[in-house]
Amino acid sequence: MTKMCKKYRCPLVGGETAEMPNIYNKGEIDIAGCITGIAEKDAIIDGKKNIKLDDHVIGLYSYGLHTNGFSLLRKIFEKTIPDKAFIEWVKQPHRCYYDEIKLLQDVSINAMVHITGGGLIDNPPRVLSDDKCMNIYKEYLLTHFFKYIQLQGNITDEEMYRTLNCGIGFLIVLDEENYQKTKRIFHINKIEFCRLGYISKRTTTSVNFI
Repeated sequence: MTKMCKKYRCPLVGGETAEMPNIYNKGEIDIAGCITGIAEKDAIIDGKKNIKLDDHVIGLYSYGLHTNGFSLLRKIFEKTIPDKAFIEWVKQPHRCYYDEIKLLQDVSINAMVHITGGGLIDNPPRVLSDDKCMNIYKEYLLTHFFKYIQLQGNITDEEMYRTLNCGIGFLIVLDEENYQKTKRIFHINKIEFCRLGYISKRTTTSVNFI
């Protein structure tokens, strides 16, 4: 924790302690925290005001489940033990996207979306105005072990999109000019990404999988 705080110049300012019998094993601890950021009003990125029709949606990949879906996973594998490769994949820490976003200091970003609880269904609407829809290409989702989870649990696509990040941990919404700038910056810095979708006028839903 100290190393990560130093890396991202984040002060560790304190927290809470709790005792939870039968949750933590003897000799083990669980560490939880949050990060609070400060921004000037004129520097706040407000997707509801900024996002325009035909904006591009860039997806940055996740390392695994990140912090959501473990209860579902326990249910699926309560009677079977998955192989070692799957276990190692699940054990990966949550990816931090600070370095990638820092590269875009000179890019005008219309919105950013962190894909956590609620997945790709409940998180994008938080940055969309009532008349906009985010269209997401399904071909980039449910890759690698996510498809394995879906098959093992007999889970619908919709439930996967709502419960898990499905391989995409962060979204960036950009207009054409800034999308091209971002592509160049990411290519130069060897940042893997995909053009996950685009913005259109809303008809029925705020997120549409195509």
